[in-house]
Amino acid sequence: MKLSASLLATVARSQWTPPEPEAYSHTLSTGAEFIGGKNHRGTIEFKGVPYAQAPTGENRWKPPIPIEEYTEASYDFINYGYRCMNYGWTPDMPNADLTGEDCLNVNVHTMEEYLQPDAPKRPIMAYIHGGGWNTGSNQAAFHNLVKAGVVEINIGYRLGPWGFLYDETQDDFDHKGNFGLLDQRAALAWIQKFGGEFGGDINNVILDGCSAGSAAGWWHLTSEESWPYFHKTITNGVGLNYAFGGHDLDIATGLTAAALDAAGCENVDCLRSMPAEELNPHFRNAKRVNGAFHPTKLALQPGWGPVIDGGFKSMSLVDSVRTGEIRPNTPISFNYAEHDAWGMSDGGFNSAVKNIPAFAPHTQTIKDLQAAGIIVPSDYTDLYFKEVFGEDVFNAYIAPEFGCANNADGSARECREQFFKWVQGQTWVCNSRYAFSGAPMTNGDIGPIYPMEFGWRTCEEIEGEKTKSCHCGESGYVNSQRTSNPNMPEDEQKLIEWTSEYWVNFFNTGTFPNTVGEMLSVTDLPNINTVNYISSEANLEQRETYSAVCAVFDAMVEEFGPDDVFGGAHWSYEHGPMGPQACDDVDCGENKVCVNNDDGVTTSCVCEDGFIEAGDACVVDPCVSEPCHEKATCTPTENSDFTCECNNGYSGDGLNCITDNNVRHNLSNGATFIGELTMEDIAFFKGIPYAADFTERWTASVAREAGGYEVAEHDFTVYGPMCMSKNAKSSQDNYDDFAEQCLNVNVMTKPEWLTDGTKHPILIYIHGGGFNSGSNRSKFTNLVNDQNVMVVSVNYRLGPYGFFYDTKTPNVEGPRANFGLLDQREAMKWVQNFGAEFGGDINQITVSGCSAGSDATWWHLTEEKSWPYFNRAITNGVGLNAAYGSHDIEIASGQAQYVIDNSECAGQPDADVIDCLRAIDDI
Repeated sequence: MKLSASLLATVARSQWTPPEPEAYSHTLSTGAEFIGGKNHRGTIEFKGVPYAQAPTGENRWKPPIPIEEYTEASYDFINYGYRCMNYGWTPDMPNADLTGEDCLNVNVHTMEEYLQPDAPKRPIMAYIHGGGWNTGSNQAAFHNLVKAGVVEINIGYRLGPWGFLYDETQDDFDHKGNFGLLDQRAALAWIQKFGGEFGGDINNVILDGCSAGSAAGWWHLTSEESWPYFHKTITNGVGLNYAFGGHDLDIATGLTAAALDAAGCENVDCLRSMPAEELNPHFRNAKRVNGAFHPTKLALQPGWGPVIDGGFKSMSLVDSVRTGEIRPNTPISFNYAEHDAWGMSDGGFNSAVKNIPAFAPHTQTIKDLQAAGIIVPSDYTDLYFKEVFGEDVFNAYIAPEFGCANNADGSARECREQFFKWVQGQTWVCNSRYAFSGAPMTNGDIGPIYPMEFGWRTCEEIEGEKTKSCHCGESGYVNSQRTSNPNMPEDEQKLIEWTSEYWVNFFNTGTFPNTVGEMLSVTDLPNINTVNYISSEANLEQRETYSAVCAVFDAMVEEFGPDDVFGGAHWSYEHGPMGPQACDDVDCGENKVCVNNDDGVTTSCVCEDGFIEAGDACVVDPCVSEPCHEKATCTPTENSDFTCECNNGYSGDGLNCITDNNVRHNLSNGATFIGELTMEDIAFFKGIPYAADFTERWTASVAREAGGYEVAEHDFTVYGPMCMSKNAKSSQDNYDDFAEQCLNVNVMTKPEWLTDGTKHPILIYIHGGGFNSGSNRSKFTNLVNDQNVMVVSVNYRLGPYGFFYDTKTPNVEGPRANFGLLDQREAMKWVQNFGAEFGGDINQITVSGCSAGSDATWWHLTEEKSWPYFNRAITNGVGLNAAYGSHDIEIASGQAQYVIDNSECAGQPDADVIDCLRAIDDI
């Protein structure tokens, strides 16, 4: 699909250059001057401080070489250093120059008063970022926590193949892999040497992180060589996970072998000689060829990641903690979200469908059910369990709690909740409780360990209400990233305030206060299934959770052991369901694997994933590298060649495929709009930009006029971006679908109306979401087909992006607020200008919506400037609401002032402060 220039401009996020920080000089005790930056929040930042030599050239895939001293007179640490290289990087991607291999640096965040010679030393947060061991950076800043008395040091470490490529052939040093973990340990050693220079207490270092960053915390907790460098830990968003915590050695060596083969190299020294732009395609291909993921493990599989090989560690995290191989006398705050696996379990199901051969005959049926809205359809979760664990084990243990068969009439039903519970129990909850039920319950030198389940709702919004608590949702509260303001709901203000108090206290003392309730350790809680629970009402209580789920896992562990049960039957898939099978003694030869036949007695040898039959041998499948267009089918041919053929409904040469199921519509000015022809025979044009891109935040949009589209083809077969909201990053799995340049409409009409000259009533639909969330992606199929109404669904700026109130800028030309409402009016103008082009009657326009969309309709009904653009109105779900309908200027200006006071722009002259806010990219 080729995107038009106008659509590309719409999709791209606006980029603003942040204001330069004020330089700040600090002299170390050695005499070296560090020049950092002072931002308007009041914190001092030293960015990109190297803690080890560049891991490049001969130093690639070797332990880091620490920097012991800074010998130059002065160092400039105002700007961030490199983000660590990842295998997805390409030299032509946006901001490619910000990523590099020379990335072993820390970012230090402190306060001016902490740097004074007589100042008391403060706890040090050693923060390890997440990103599944393969992505992410150390550029997060925890300003509120720093102001509360904690020095933050954020660690960069090598990622993916750059940090975890496993070289089993080397004997020159103690470690064959796990270089990213060794980087973290080197950074912790650097903190012991230099942390005091920034006001930190090197005898009170707290390991902290979320997701892979928390998994790293558990690795260091259970690796004795790391113990001298920290004193407490906070883990968020991950349990004692086998996928993160016991990466298969055979997968690691297989990835290395595949990378060597792809690069045409015989050894890792050869890879050291190649630049990143040459290596990354080979690394990406290695993941495809080798598989990189165990077929039965459902969540948090890193591909490249830590390996248990006897070097860094010799046991899984579960076994280490259960047997007491853990740093003694170390307070541990162990936190996870009540629905941490939500969404990830969906991906786990899809991975199982892709990787487990038993699903092959059902793949298209599953796709069809998912297209119909059943995300995890029955009874295919049952098929997964039976295939992995065997039917007897499924019936005896799994079915009563997790089984999900079809409806009585044979139709499929949604199994999302049941499958989620399995993944949550296996990967986050029950595996950790099993570990804690061993030595931590009997050895008084372990811990204390404080388990906390976070039930405050952070995601999965339904009708404007969040219904789940998802991955790392607790992290912002634990680490004081959330900021309270008087306009929030009272219970959310309460939650932000007391969680900040509790964990700041933990940073200082390793204990919790008792302001809103006790935080108990595993040895003080009534039983292993009772946790400290933060409820959706913002209360702290002790609650028994996941008891029935963990009872199943406990029974299975007693029968089969933890490796198979918590490891996703890590070994049993190769060797048959839960025990020895006929394949155990069969050697199929090179590139082949043995599979048990349905009779349970006989076996067959088949090609491994990524290989195909060539006579009696198995050769590399040339289609594994996905050489064809995503809408084409790749077919291997002789001599390792392949052909590409566009799928049904598409045309082209297979390398480029264009849908035949589209509608081409010529506007009166000669521009061609390409829309989708849906199964219901509706012409659906998605993501049409109705306004020119605004040049700055908080300026009025301007509707495109007749002739406002380039005379060219414009592809509108995919949705444009959803409008950015304040919660988009923390609460949505699809953050890349959000943008500030989001002013687009979706048009649904009938194909014949585009050419037959008939005109039909138009509905302009304004979505709800409390003016702070939502999008224009609702469909109105029946309205178009049954009622002969053309529908235009409108995106508009949301929350602070659409309703920030500018009280500061003098002599403003244009509006100071209500930009979201003004966007809606410009969309109405667009309908006046272009509605007839799609078969609409611009003299019969109805504005409608629900909730905030209806409230907006009342605003337009009572605002004369909107009247020329519609004729009728329908409101649903809201009355003439004072809260929606007459937002106090005092509240709006107070919210704006609050944002200013807590941003880098605090203290700027009134004439400059709004421009300063506009310059902050991730505001």
